[in-house]
Amino acid sequence: MVCYATAAILIFFYNPHPGRPYRAVFSLIHRLSGASLVAMPMLMLLGHWRDLGLHLSNIRRAWTWTLTDLKWLFLAGPAMVSSRISLPDQGKFNAGEKINFTLLMSTYPVYVYTGLMIWFTAIPYLSWLVSPTRACRGRRRPTTRGTPRSGAASVSACT
Repeated sequence: MVCYATAAILIFFYNPHPGRPYRAVFSLIHRLSGASLVAMPMLMLLGHWRDLGLHLSNIRRAWTWTLTDLKWLFLAGPAMVSSRISLPDQGKFNAGEKINFTLLMSTYPVYVYTGLMIWFTAIPYLSWLVSPTRACRGRRRPTTRGTPRSGAASVSACT
């Protein structure tokens, strides 16, 4: 949540006006929380390497879907309203937990990869997408000067 919150603050509050105070603080907090996304799982694996089999077993269970999972998803909403509807037995993980786990496992490498690309290269893709879009909407004058890191939109004309 810290990564999401600081990213939103940096994009929506500081990108239009980079000279505002405390930008460096939010940027540092964002980078530290991003680095912890990589470091904390590694530390957990090093500290609890004997539980690796259990973790891998949980991953296999969470990625295995059956017909009862689909039935659980279909009946979850009505079961919240009516006590007469019973949900099928799910075992260790119900279908909602499996969806959550699948989304986290799928997006985690994307977060790490894009964060490392922006941090260690001169290719901030998100800045390139946001700056020209704002320039074309009239919030910022498009220029051909500057680099993508300087916040200047690098477009010559908006069509």
